[in-house]
Amino acid sequence: MAPAASNQVDVGSDTWVGTDVYEDDSEFTQRVNKLPQDIKWDHLTTICSNHRDIPCYLSEKFLIGHFNMVRQVVFEDGKLWIVRPRMPDLGDGHPQEDVRKALSSEVACMKFFRTRSSIPVPELYNLELESDDVGAPYIIMEYIPWTVATELQEMIDAPLNQFGTPEQDENFRRQLAAIQVEMASLRFDKIGSLYEDANTGDFSVGPDCQTGQGPWESSLEYYRYLAQQKLEDSVRNAPEEMQDDYSLSLPVLFERLIPMYAEEKSVRGPFGIAHPDLGGAQSSCQ
Repeated sequence: MAPAASNQVDVGSDTWVGTDVYEDDSEFTQRVNKLPQDIKWDHLTTICSNHRDIPCYLSEKFLIGHFNMVRQVVFEDGKLWIVRPRMPDLGDGHPQEDVRKALSSEVACMKFFRTRSSIPVPELYNLELESDDVGAPYIIMEYIPWTVATELQEMIDAPLNQFGTPEQDENFRRQLAAIQVEMASLRFDKIGSLYEDANTGDFSVGPDCQTGQGPWESSLEYYRYLAQQKLEDSVRNAPEEMQDDYSLSLPVLFERLIPMYAEEKSVRGPFGIAHPDLGGAQSSCQ
């Protein structure tokens, strides 16, 4: 998707901001202010320079998300990369081991899509799951001068739930649908998260990187687990006055309905890859 020529807007890293968009006392700002003190940025630039044998420096502008900070690496010859150190823990109870699993699975997905599909994925240059040398786990990867679709939508003042002109919106949604179809065609025999064997380079499905549970050999097992997890979360987090509310019975009913409507031929794989949150906020465009 490209904005109309008469509505020139910044794209790619030109849209990156710092903590200016957050309140000074916000949790995000506090985490970001702590991160630069912990990160050995000079070590990261040394890694990048050694990889290409060309001097480089880090741009001052950056982008922050819930899990990562993104900074641009500028090489002497004009080549651009990005470094993505992991943000400090939010204190939400996720142990560091989960961070390593999540990054391992993310990188495995990037490599898998890049080598086994036509889905556009940035090239990966380096991954470090430990924080000893730099101060945080990090990824070094290719910079693509695209813009998050929802941000571009806001910059060009597009109508609500529409990405650009009607024609651009249709094109964007068709491309998203094509990605989902291709992902679903990539099949595995279990349900869980994707990992790469460091020794063989083979890809396989292992435990869910967020919960550590699984993998599941049937959709019946998976949905039973999911229903039970939702029930436990609801009971644990619901206010006291809601503990006896009928809505807490919905996961129980769902668990009982699963075997009634499950088809034997589809209960056991193969299972296609799915992105649980694929949309404008997770997609970049030109």
